[in-house]
Amino acid sequence: MADNEQALLKLFRDFTAKIEALFRGQVEASVAAIANSAAAGLGAAVPKAGRRPPTARPPRGARATPQPTDTEAVAAQVLSFVEATPEGLRVEELSRKLEISTDEVKPIVKKLVVDRRLRSKGQARGTRYFLGTKGLGRKATPSKVRGKRGGKRAK
Repeated sequence: MADNEQALLKLFRDFTAKIEALFRGQVEASVAAIANSAAAGLGAAVPKAGRRPPTARPPRGARATPQPTDTEAVAAQVLSFVEATPEGLRVEELSRKLEISTDEVKPIVKKLVVDRRLRSKGQARGTRYFLGTKGLGRKATPSKVRGKRGGKRAK
């Protein structure tokens, strides 16, 4: 029984020695690769321990605004989506359908509302946009017609 234990112990030590040698070889190869990249001027690409690598950021004040040609194309797509949806669409829904951010959709929708090509109903995030009256051959009809004094008579 002691011979079996001695043989098993010897096998275990040989096995761990081989694994240790393989591991040591891999560590040495990794260290050598990092040292070579640092010598080649790529050392900045290796992050320091405990820090995140630097990210590319746009310069301060730079905004991602669509180009004028893009704006017209997106506006045409917005109008077609709204026309196809009689219950109206929110800005989030439009941005999802257009696959662009809501920050890019908002100014386009706002301009379409000012131009009366879209009309809005609701408040804040619940605002839904419907097809407007401009370009449809009909006039906008206000809900209440008031005079200069707002419909009140002086006593």
